[in-house]
Amino acid sequence: MTIRTRTLLILILALPLALLAWLGQRSLAQDRIVAEHQASALAQARLREAQVLVHGFISELEQSAITALSFLDIENTVSQDQMTLIRNVVNTDPFLEQVFVLGSERTLLFPLNTPIHSNAERRFVESLLLVLSDTNAFRAKPIPDVDGEAVDKSAYKIKQDGLFTRQSRQSNISATIAQAANTVTPALINTDTGWTTWDTGTATDIYLWHRTSNAVLLGQKLSSAYWLSQLIARLPSSGGAEALTQASIRLVDKRQRTIYQWGGYSVNDGAFMTPLSKEWLTYPLDGWRLEYYAPKVSTGHAKALIFLVAFLSLLTVIWLAVRMAWDNYRQEIRIAEQRVSFVNQVSHELKTPLTNICIYADMLEAEVSQERALDPQRVKKFTRVVTSESQRLGRLINNVLNFSRAQQHKISVHKTLTSVDEVIQRTINNFAPAFASKCIKIETQLGASNAVMVDSELLEQVLNNLFSNIEKYAVQGGVARVVSSVSNARTTISVSDAGPGVPAAQRETVFLPFERGSDSLIEGVSGTGIGLSIARNLCRLHGGDLVLVDSEQGACFDVTLQTEAEP
Repeated sequence: MTIRTRTLLILILALPLALLAWLGQRSLAQDRIVAEHQASALAQARLREAQVLVHGFISELEQSAITALSFLDIENTVSQDQMTLIRNVVNTDPFLEQVFVLGSERTLLFPLNTPIHSNAERRFVESLLLVLSDTNAFRAKPIPDVDGEAVDKSAYKIKQDGLFTRQSRQSNISATIAQAANTVTPALINTDTGWTTWDTGTATDIYLWHRTSNAVLLGQKLSSAYWLSQLIARLPSSGGAEALTQASIRLVDKRQRTIYQWGGYSVNDGAFMTPLSKEWLTYPLDGWRLEYYAPKVSTGHAKALIFLVAFLSLLTVIWLAVRMAWDNYRQEIRIAEQRVSFVNQVSHELKTPLTNICIYADMLEAEVSQERALDPQRVKKFTRVVTSESQRLGRLINNVLNFSRAQQHKISVHKTLTSVDEVIQRTINNFAPAFASKCIKIETQLGASNAVMVDSELLEQVLNNLFSNIEKYAVQGGVARVVSSVSNARTTISVSDAGPGVPAAQRETVFLPFERGSDSLIEGVSGTGIGLSIARNLCRLHGGDLVLVDSEQGACFDVTLQTEAEP
């Protein structure tokens, strides 16, 4: 195969596969991008929902805290009765850890570090003084939303009968206090309000405060355990909502601790995992965040399988097409080489008998033209050679013509009433001089003397080819046997020789056109390679066959013909 042909075959095989692989990779990459975008959008939507729950909780907590202390009307002092009311609120409201009051000049009005205050209040004062040391501790800060703009607190619906109806847990407060809590004016609720967080090193304290119309600051230190438990109760259950069966959301504080987690996707605390998306919470939970976890996007399995099947199918089809093209190419090359060899062999085969005919004809002419008396033996010898070579030339020409007719399906059978044994004997006589020169002895056992319907010309052509092979290949001489018999309108002729025989692996290939067997067998022997092919074809046209059968020595061919008796 030439380099150009190999390159062309490689391109035919590689280009469609490369194109399919590129299209498959591009399609899968686009699917992955779309899937990742969809997963990110879903994650952000889920986090926004959770963020709204948390912000709503903070807003409700703020409004309900203002309502819880709205009954206090403090100016610059806190009376004993007001202290009692404050302590009752703290004792009955689980959200509150402690309440404090600051005057208009940031002076601490309640509680104080005096004997009239409890130990818990006095310890609270000590921690509160540290917070008051920061001048910005109790200044209002707007709550930004996820886009950095201030949140309209009215956007969150305040529950009046649920989680933040603190009046339902103030059974020990007087009816007057309860009534005051239920009649808060909008002006009071919308007063200056804010959150303050203070990091103690081991925990983070959260203070909620608001200023009354008298510029008095009412502050509350929230119970971390309780408000956090209520926030968790507001979030979806840890068993996982139906929408989060394949994902999980974490609530993480500023110390990187997981406060709460829900969803069906397992996220181990000890394992380092990158969240698919995260949202930061706003003040007072600044530094806290929501993290969304989900399995890595794995898309396109079905499409990848389709592309794989298509790729393999295309590879198989291309391989088969290339293989068939290559086989056809090799077959055509082989046939072309055989045809060239056939032409060369035919030319040589024609040249040899023609040369002998010309030589012996000239010798015969010279013998006749001499003035002396003719030598009958010499004339007979020259005439016999000319006749033999003429017959050989005729057989070669008949072979070529029959092969050409066979290729065009123009050979026809013309049966006449003939004795098969007579045809066999006549053919043997024609080859007698050639056999004698090669020391080949012919033994016959003829049993088909009765006249039957047979095409004698086709039969003689078959025998000519078989006897010609004996002449060519049985060069060591020996005995050649011809046996004939008739049974049930079928005539069988067996022709065997004492030559080298045909290898078992070539018993069928020798009947193919232009096949002449192994190199050791045909070395020094001329021929066209079409004799056995023509002989088998003629036998099959005659309703029979030509086969190579086992023999102890040499080659043995069996000829069978369909030979009906006289009609």
